[in-house]
Amino acid sequence: MMSSMRQESSTPHEQFRYDDYEEIRRYEDWIEDSLLERNRRLRRFKQESEIGANAQATFSLHWIVFNLTRIFKSGQGWFIISLAGINAAIISIITAWLSDIKMGYCRDAWWLNRQFCCWEIDLEEGNCTSWRSWGFYTPEKWIIYVIFAAIFSLLSASLVKIFARYAAGSGISEIKCIIAGFVMKGYLGGWTLFIKSLTLPLIIASGLSVGKEGPSVHVACCIGNIVARLFSTYSRNQEKMREILLAASAAGVAVAFGSPIGGVLFSIEGLYGALVVKLNLQVTAFRRRHLSNHGVAEAVILATITALVGYFNKFLRIDMTESLSILFRECDNRGDYDGLCQSAYQWRMANSLLLATAFRIVFVILSYGCKVPAGIFVPSMAIGATFGRMVGIIVKAVYRTYPQSGWFAVCQPDVPCITPGTYAFLGAAAALGGVMRLTVCVVVIMFELTGALTYILPTMIVLLVTKAVGDFFGGAGIADELIRFNGYPLLEKSDNSFNISVSQVMTTELYTLKATGMSIGSVERLLQQTSVKGFPVVSSDGQNILEGYLGRSEIEYVLKKMRRNRDLTPETICSFSIETAQRRNENLPGTGTALGIDDEGDDFIQSATSDAGINMWLWVNQTPLTVSPRLPLEMVVQLFKRMGPRVILVESRGVLVGLITVKDVLKFIAMERGSALYWDAQQNSGEIYKEVSAWFSGFVDRSRCRIRDLISSNRTIS
Repeated sequence: MMSSMRQESSTPHEQFRYDDYEEIRRYEDWIEDSLLERNRRLRRFKQESEIGANAQATFSLHWIVFNLTRIFKSGQGWFIISLAGINAAIISIITAWLSDIKMGYCRDAWWLNRQFCCWEIDLEEGNCTSWRSWGFYTPEKWIIYVIFAAIFSLLSASLVKIFARYAAGSGISEIKCIIAGFVMKGYLGGWTLFIKSLTLPLIIASGLSVGKEGPSVHVACCIGNIVARLFSTYSRNQEKMREILLAASAAGVAVAFGSPIGGVLFSIEGLYGALVVKLNLQVTAFRRRHLSNHGVAEAVILATITALVGYFNKFLRIDMTESLSILFRECDNRGDYDGLCQSAYQWRMANSLLLATAFRIVFVILSYGCKVPAGIFVPSMAIGATFGRMVGIIVKAVYRTYPQSGWFAVCQPDVPCITPGTYAFLGAAAALGGVMRLTVCVVVIMFELTGALTYILPTMIVLLVTKAVGDFFGGAGIADELIRFNGYPLLEKSDNSFNISVSQVMTTELYTLKATGMSIGSVERLLQQTSVKGFPVVSSDGQNILEGYLGRSEIEYVLKKMRRNRDLTPETICSFSIETAQRRNENLPGTGTALGIDDEGDDFIQSATSDAGINMWLWVNQTPLTVSPRLPLEMVVQLFKRMGPRVILVESRGVLVGLITVKDVLKFIAMERGSALYWDAQQNSGEIYKEVSAWFSGFVDRSRCRIRDLISSNRTIS
């Protein structure tokens, strides 16, 4: 078998990656789910038609129950998504209160944040007497600010480490894998939901350069997964479950951004982006190698350093969302936020914005990926907004100095020509697009944040340029890069050219079921001796003619059900062949009844048993997806990505010769192209840090020698 030969020759590091694939199993088969749902819908339609006709004729209690049931089922999805949106809104409110509590509190109502405490009062003029700061002098305010940041980060990191390790990080990369069909046990569980909902406001309020938008998507998907399983409409239908996860992720980002249309369009797809992605991967590799057991200390230290440095810069001290709203403002008579719009302070403001941009970039690179709930949407927008506002201030200063320059020939004398707020807006869009490789979604989100149609065209131009620059420097968005870095089993969007056929990757050592002649004892022994998820059904004449495919769970389900209805012995004959009457009617779809393990199939169980034995053909997929062994591997990859099958059978002129799964493809790609990526990144990061350390040590030694020589020369002169 080709795959086993490859694994035997692989390195321990590559084997570790292969073992990781076994931990994340793809059990969802999109084609099978569609067939099951189709047949459920047909049976349900038939039952409802009979019940509805009888009930409607008499207007009895059955008619009322029938219609109430339909209304209840139709409202389940809205109820689930509403819960996700409400939870995201509560997180946003708590985050705003915790962010302000570092600066002071509301004397009239302690549960109000600064904005609501000083409602209808201009905060920039400092006339709000209801809001009380923690101190009167800068040193004590600074100390309290840092203490709160350290406490918030300590609580957040400790809760994540103790109760829910899956609550760390953004969650976008993992959600993409889950929606693609892979299952990560516990990632959408109750503890993850509770801890991430609790710690997300804490870590955002600590001032760490992370955002809440990515984690909000993860939290919303947890709610969708947990609540949806309470309803049979979703718990028995993986296709519906994927739909509810997509809708929940849209609800999470819609509330987090305040952008409902952008949430629906949410789909994770510059130079700044390429820089942050590459450096963050290096930091992540270093963190995984040296800091994996020190997640709490790392988060506390990063939050403390961020607070120590950021307190003295007004754009780093306040919440990033508030900072964005200030930077997007145009200069008018409503205020200028401590000199932001005054020409006398323009160079001081430009310097402050430049420092905020530089420090925020460093903090984002170091903070994103630490063991706390952490997103990167708003931090990227904050970086772009500070840089864009700085550029806008500089361009406006140049315009005032040289108004007759040809660069400003289109400017009208009595109309404002340069608006720094617009530069901040475009900078935020460009930074977000650069890191996440977002395009249309960013345009919609930015439009809904401002409500200004005027900026849509320049935003699109900026994003196109940003994406072109990012593509030139290579790499994908940070979410896709982290999927590849962590070795998550997700087929990439990029086109691959392997130049090999399916026969070189497929599995040839197969466990099969004979269409007729097998006993229940032999079937049970096959189940005990193997761990595969399904078995091809082949002819009993020894020619291995493919007749269908049957999942492991379906076999176990049918045997369990049949034992309740009759006494079965190990010698009882078990058949997987289609009934003769059904075989004669070739005009019908060849999917059989396609019962699932959650379907109420007692009537079918009775019909499948007879004195001659039992027949499982009702549960056999009679038309599995098959390909030729000579088909290029690239075509199989496209089938997996577009149709989502669990397994593709390989047959030659009707004879079963092998099968291929997503894991087989991923293992091949990892070995051929990506096996060195993860470990090389760690080694490269280690080499980079060694070089930086050596340079810094040499710099210190040279400086010490120069100081010593300078002191010696002064002594000689004296």
